[in-house]
Amino acid sequence: MHLPIARKGEGGFTLAELLPVILIIGILGAIAAPAWLGFVEQQRINTARSDLHSHLRATQTKAIQQRINYQMTLRMQGTQAQIAVHPESASLNNVVWQNLADPIWIEGNTNFRGSVVNGTQYYRVRFTYQGHPRELGTFRILAKQNQSGKRRCITVSTLLGAMRLTDSDDSVCWP
Repeated sequence: MHLPIARKGEGGFTLAELLPVILIIGILGAIAAPAWLGFVEQQRINTARSDLHSHLRATQTKAIQQRINYQMTLRMQGTQAQIAVHPESASLNNVVWQNLADPIWIEGNTNFRGSVVNGTQYYRVRFTYQGHPRELGTFRILAKQNQSGKRRCITVSTLLGAMRLTDSDDSVCWP
């Protein structure tokens, strides 16, 4: 069996036909790339904020269920944000630390400062055995690649423990 031989002019596209198509695809990619990267950064920060909010709720719930004071502690270990949920009386050396989403940073001027141990700043939110917060304030998180980029906040706003999620354009988040 013999395959038919292609005739001249029936073999496909020429270089002159392919170059404009490749150029148009490149221009569209250059236009879309910054928007895509901004979207990805925003989703990572929103995921980290949701994760942080879940840990706050879990801390409050554990305090009520176990009828002891509980706290959620955050720290920056190098460039990695870490979190621990533990009884307030527990030593920070004996708690289990979990990494938060990689691209976030805890802003240093948050209201929930704890202590500085060996040069590491710890941030904490403490709940009484009734689930009431002992401090009110706001956690401010942002992407570490772009310190002036998207910012998100979690605010513990009432003595009953109400928490709200806010964005960078909210005056509560950035007074």
